[in-house]
Amino acid sequence: MKENTTLPLLAIDIGSSSVKAMVAERVDNDTLCVLGYEESKRVIDVQQGVVLKPSYVSMYIKEMVDKLTQKLRLDKGFQNVFVCLGGKKMEIKNISTKREFTKPTVIKQALLDEMDKEVIKNVENNLKNPSVAVLGVYPSKYIIDDREQTYPPTKKQMCNSIIRVMYNVFVGGRDLKYKIQESIQQANLEIESFFARPDALFTVLANEDKEEGCAILDLGAQTTTLTVFKNDEFTYNKTFLQGGDDITKEFMKYDIPFATAESLKMQYASCKMQKKVTYQVPTNKENQVVRISSDELNDITRSKIDDLFDSIFSEASQPLEDIKKIYVTGGGALLNGLIDYVAQKTDIAILRGSHACWLDAARSQDKYCLPKYASLIGTLAIAFDYHKEHQTESKKKFGGKVMNFLDELFEST
Repeated sequence: MKENTTLPLLAIDIGSSSVKAMVAERVDNDTLCVLGYEESKRVIDVQQGVVLKPSYVSMYIKEMVDKLTQKLRLDKGFQNVFVCLGGKKMEIKNISTKREFTKPTVIKQALLDEMDKEVIKNVENNLKNPSVAVLGVYPSKYIIDDREQTYPPTKKQMCNSIIRVMYNVFVGGRDLKYKIQESIQQANLEIESFFARPDALFTVLANEDKEEGCAILDLGAQTTTLTVFKNDEFTYNKTFLQGGDDITKEFMKYDIPFATAESLKMQYASCKMQKKVTYQVPTNKENQVVRISSDELNDITRSKIDDLFDSIFSEASQPLEDIKKIYVTGGGALLNGLIDYVAQKTDIAILRGSHACWLDAARSQDKYCLPKYASLIGTLAIAFDYHKEHQTESKKKFGGKVMNFLDELFEST
C-alpha cells in the first residue's frame, strides 16, 4: 500500500471570478493524493483574476480553509499557503545575464541569487508603466562554458570561464500581488510562495511536447490565457478578456437566472450539430417558463467560441507559428464538442490537457483529473518540491524555481 511521505499542503487559486482551495499530500511514488477541495461561490470582488476588495475575498478564503480543516479533522489549522498567481495583464519577457571568471570556480547558490536579482532590476528599470512590475523570474537554460543544460547547476559543478543564464520573466499588474497578499494575510495565513499560473499549468505537458514546442490555452469564466512554450522556454503569454461567461450571459437574455444559464451551458449546449430538442426553462418571473431550443443554445455557443478563437488565432498567429499542439485546460475545456469544433479551425492539433499523471490513481477521486483542477494540481506538484527544498530556509524562490527578491523589490519601488 502506498503511504503518504509528506504533511498535507494547501494551495489557493484566485481565478477569473471565484476562489478555489485544495489540500493534497504526496505519496511514495511522488504522485499527489487530493484530500479536499473547496470553491467559493462567484465573487463579485474578483474580476478577471484581479482582487478588488481584499477584505471580502479574505472572508471566502477563511471560510474555505476552515471547512477543509474540519473535513480533514486537523488538530491544528493551516498556517502557510501556496498561491497560484495569474491576472489579465501578465506577460513574458526573455532576458539573459552572465558572469565571467579568470579561473575555475564552483557555481554557488549565492552567485545564482545575485544573477536573479540583477535580471529583476534590469527588467524593472526598463518597464515604462509604473503600474506594471516583475511578478516572477524562471531560469529556462544554463550555459556553462560550452555546455548547455535546463536544470540548475549542482552544488559542486564548476565553471571554467563563463556562465550565462537565460530567463523567462513574468510581468504584470503591481497591485495584483499586493491585493492577493492582503487577502491571504487577512485570512490569518502566510504565503509560503507564489507560483505563476503558466508554470503551474506546465504540468499538463508531456516531456516530448516541452522539447518540440506547444501551447496551453487556459479557458476560464471571464478570461482565456494562451501560453506558448518553445525552445525550452516560455515565449508568449496573452490574456484575452473573453471566456465561458460570454456564453452564459447570452443565455441570460432569455430572462433566466445566471445559475440556470450556466447549467444550460455545461449540460445541454454544444459546439456540435445535434438533434433539435426544446427545453422549458424557469425564468426570473415566478411560475413562468421560456422555451429554448437546442439549436438556439448551440448557435449562441458556436458564435461565442468563434469570436474567442478568431481573436486568438489572429492576435497570436506569429507566436503560434510552427506550434504543433495546443492543450486546452480550465473549466471551459469541458464545454461539449469544443475540442473537435476548434480543431476544424486550424492545422494545429487541439487536445484536452490532462494532469492525471500527477495524481495517485488509487487514492484520488477521478473528478480531480478534470481540467478545471489543473492549476491547483500543478501548483501543489511544484509546491511539494519547493517545500522540501526550503523546510529549513526562509522564503527565497518564486514559482518553485527562482524568486528570491520579490518582497524586497516591491518595497524598494
